[in-house]
Amino acid sequence: MSIILTLLGIVFMGIAFVLFKNARKLLKNGIKTTGVVVDTQERRSTDEDGVSISYHPVIEFEDQNGNKHTFVSTVGTSNPATWTKGDKVEIIYLPGHEKNARINKPLYLYLLPAVFGIVGFMFFSVGSAMIGH
Repeated sequence: MSIILTLLGIVFMGIAFVLFKNARKLLKNGIKTTGVVVDTQERRSTDEDGVSISYHPVIEFEDQNGNKHTFVSTVGTSNPATWTKGDKVEIIYLPGHEKNARINKPLYLYLLPAVFGIVGFMFFSVGSAMIGH
């Protein structure tokens, strides 16, 4: 079990590194523009605590050529009122990868790398400690 936890920790930290690197690349090379919230997508997930609901803004924006694109934010909130139709939000995208656009705020850019990194570090630490005993 200890080796599995340690290896799982390494994998999660590797994923965190790749996600962090992608966010930095987006910030360095991405194009910033203003998008408009056109809808909110409700997502449900079930775990041992029951059902949880998160609300993800659906954002429409025009690229540098005037083409319209729509994307759903990968980060949601538990409060549906966080985003309402018509809200303007700064987004950032890489040309040719408009579907992977992100809201240009630290939380929306770095939440996933942080979660994977923290969980990976915890798994790695516990697994390593178990191996040492």
